[in-house]
Amino acid sequence: MHDKWISLPAGTGGNGKKAYRCSFCNSMVTTSDRVVSIAGSRIHRFTNPSGFRCEFHTYTSCPGALSYGHPTIEHSWFPEYRWSLALCRQCKSHLGWHYTAVSEGSKPREFWGLLRYHVLD
Repeated sequence: MHDKWISLPAGTGGNGKKAYRCSFCNSMVTTSDRVVSIAGSRIHRFTNPSGFRCEFHTYTSCPGALSYGHPTIEHSWFPEYRWSLALCRQCKSHLGWHYTAVSEGSKPREFWGLLRYHVLD
């Protein structure tokens, strides 16, 4: 697990904010100015149906990630949201999940949950 912040020079993605990078290929995924609170927190801890514990942080956008697969509501940790996999745009490694709202009234309309141990922070 990685617990250090990587700072970017001013003017480099995120206006000099702290950068979050893929732990597999070191490419930039998002920045600290995109952190968002979902269900009252920006840090979430859940156990998936296979018993695997997941700790992730939530972001409004992740330019260095892409959503993969058909979004599903099955086993969603956020009942108002469907999820699909979030992969690194550069190396295609699994970083977490991309969530999209089920109903038009849900805010935010989408967010990203990036696994703490798959992103250098």
